[in-house]
This record gives sequence, structure tokens and C-alpha cells, in this order.
Amino acid sequence: MCGHHGSKTSTNDKLLNAVDPDYAVISVGKNNYGHPSDSTLNLLAKKNIKTYRTDISGTIVASSTGNKITFNAKPTEIKSVKSTDNSTIVYITKTGKKYHLPNCPYLSQSKIKTSLNDAKAKNLTPCSRCNPPK
Repeated sequence: MCGHHGSKTSTNDKLLNAVDPDYAVISVGKNNYGHPSDSTLNLLAKKNIKTYRTDISGTIVASSTGNKITFNAKPTEIKSVKSTDNSTIVYITKTGKKYHLPNCPYLSQSKIKTSLNDAKAKNLTPCSRCNPPK
């Protein structure tokens, strides 16, 4: 279990090196607090830790036979380090108030490509489900 909803201060190299987990569960709701943080997700991905998120998969159930652990959900795919430079592309809709990654389930058929800077200039906020760059 990742600490404090996967915040940037709750999970670090020292902890992961000491524990050496195969799996991580991030218990987090849909929110605007920036949880889980990109740095936590990137660290988990860098260490090849299978990560499960309740904001994406709902309730996560892990079962053990004593030799093997199985989950009721598939691990969340974690993209590599997210860039926040001027060329970062995000997607918006005509009427929405959020910006998204291209594979976000909340993004409707009418996805409009724009830069992160333009989305911010329009006072759009990042989607809490797909967690695009901020």
C-alpha cells in the first residue's frame, strides 16, 4: 500500500529499496489534490512495481494462496515521466472544464488536441482520473 494516496512525500527510493515490493496499491479517490503524484507513479514504474489504483479500478482485492497473490483488477499502466514543457499535448472537449490524456475514459468522442499551456490559459484543470501533467 502506498502511503497518503501516493503523494510525492509518502513513497521514495529508500522505502522501496528496503521493502522491495512486487505490487503497490494506491487508495485514492477522484480529486484535485494531485494524488497520486507523477513522481510516485514514475518511481513505481522505474522499479517495475505492478501498481493498482482505486480511482481507476474501484475496490482492489488481493487474494493469497500462501505462495501466490492474485488481484481482482489489472495493474494500471503507468506512462513514463510526464513532461510539462510548452510542447506537451493534452486533450479537451468543447464544453468540458478539464484537460485529459488521450486514453482517458472520461474523454468523449470530441477530443480536441491542444497544448498544456493553452489548456492552463483557458483555466482548465487536470482530470483526476487520467492524471495528465500539471
